[in-house]
Amino acid sequence: MYELTAYLCGHFHRDKEVTPQQLAQEQWNLWQFDDTEIVSLKRMFYAELIDFFSNRCIMMKKQVDSELLLPFRDSQYSYHVDELAVYQMPMGMTLFSVCIQMTVADLNEVTAVLSSLRMIDSYQDGTHNSFVEVALHPIKNVYDLSVNNPLSSISALVENGNKLRIYQVVNEKVSGGDSHHTVYENSELLLFQLGSVSKVTTGIDDYSPADIYLQKVMEESRLSIFRNWQALSLLDTFTIQATNAPAWLVENWITSYFTLIYIHALFVKCFLFRLNKQLRAVMMDQPSAITRLLGALGGENSEIYKLIRDFNQFDQQCRFHKISYNFMPLEMASAIDRGLCISEELELLDKVIEREKQRRDEANDRMVNTLLFILSTLTLGSAIWDFSCLLDQMFPYSDYLGSSILGYRTVAFMFLLALVFVLTKLFRKKER
Repeated sequence: MYELTAYLCGHFHRDKEVTPQQLAQEQWNLWQFDDTEIVSLKRMFYAELIDFFSNRCIMMKKQVDSELLLPFRDSQYSYHVDELAVYQMPMGMTLFSVCIQMTVADLNEVTAVLSSLRMIDSYQDGTHNSFVEVALHPIKNVYDLSVNNPLSSISALVENGNKLRIYQVVNEKVSGGDSHHTVYENSELLLFQLGSVSKVTTGIDDYSPADIYLQKVMEESRLSIFRNWQALSLLDTFTIQATNAPAWLVENWITSYFTLIYIHALFVKCFLFRLNKQLRAVMMDQPSAITRLLGALGGENSEIYKLIRDFNQFDQQCRFHKISYNFMPLEMASAIDRGLCISEELELLDKVIEREKQRRDEANDRMVNTLLFILSTLTLGSAIWDFSCLLDQMFPYSDYLGSSILGYRTVAFMFLLALVFVLTKLFRKKER
């Protein structure tokens, strides 16, 4: 038999905080690590990560415990919705998860259920009404409390894309008397089919991936340390496929690794993706002359600098270079990072921020230089006038040149001619 524990995950951005007291009315319970758990977790994970979840993240859970049926083609598959979780993260982001459990003899039941449930845009046909009512309506209520505008469609719970992300643990329980157990000979092929929630086959057929692509995915995205389990980290799924894994290990994959590693990584990914979109939108927006002038006088108040301040705050408070003293959590975190393309997106984001900041700084410098030139011109004009007036008082122009106007013009011309001569000499020295 195969035992599945899977989490369907999504996120949205909120306009306001929702207190545990507000959610308690709908049977949501505040979930916190107790002092004993914190001490134990800090011996495995860095204190910064545990403090992040203890102090900066509000975690709420709702027990559902419902057995549901999913019509799939000519069959009906049974699955269990265990619990819901909501994570109010910093930076105005809320993540949520729906825990699905199944015990099956044929893994096609697993991939059929998960592939159907994660496609949130396909819920309109009525097939998923029970799942929406049991699992997503409570999360919709949290959404409505968190934003200024109520949810227009249940699919809006997935802010980017059309799928819920999946974190799943598939544990194969092998025993000698299990005559209904389906045997899958190719472990790499099985891992890929579970990770892509596609049809699971016992051998190579038309549904199987091309050999060269399967090899590429295994080399780049598979984590294999011990012989009895392996993991595959893709952009929208993270899959652990194990054989006779003990209960404590499965519990560790679910409680510690999912909550502390995957949820945090998903938070980082979603924040960086949203910030990247906002930065591109700001870059596409051509500022007016007034906006550029205000930016030159106080560039830190412009939209680009607000986003940069948000990123700096996020980088200091929400992102950690290392998360654990032990190698296994670090290997899992590294695999999840590769699957979600976090490092790649962060690197691109750093380049965009630096390039845009440099461009805005150069534009501000040009604007400041223009303002300084205008002020210098006005100051120079005032100095010429004062000097001309002084000469007129000392040596009246009307007596020496026959006209005051001619005197002022002559003095101004001579002054400007001398200024041009001095500037020419200075530029020639710089060229040498």
